Amino acid sequence: MVIWGSVAQLLSKYKEANVIQKATTILGSSCRWERPQPSSIKINFDAAIFSKISSCGIGVMIRNCEEKFITGLAEKVAGISNPELVEMVATRRALELGAEL
Repeated sequence: MVIWGSVAQLLSKYKEANVIQKATTILGSSCRWERPQPSSIKINFDAAIFSKISSCGIGVMIRNCEEKFITGLAEKVAGISNPELVEMVATRRALELGAEL
């Protein structure tokens, strides 16, 4: 499936970026949100697992090149305990929300 391949590729890029971000943080630098190119949008997303209540949540935020909020979502997702899987769910929802614009 084309969408599943895209999600897996995006998750791989997300993991690579987080490794770089963690290394940067350790070195004392701070990571900062960067504006997208003019006439573009930027989609940020994340997921969290709440193991004590056997639940997880995802969040998506879309902003334009002027840093103005366009749309976003926060959803509770039940029945997933695998961190990689919940990140994939967040990635899929971020792509779906972006496609609706």
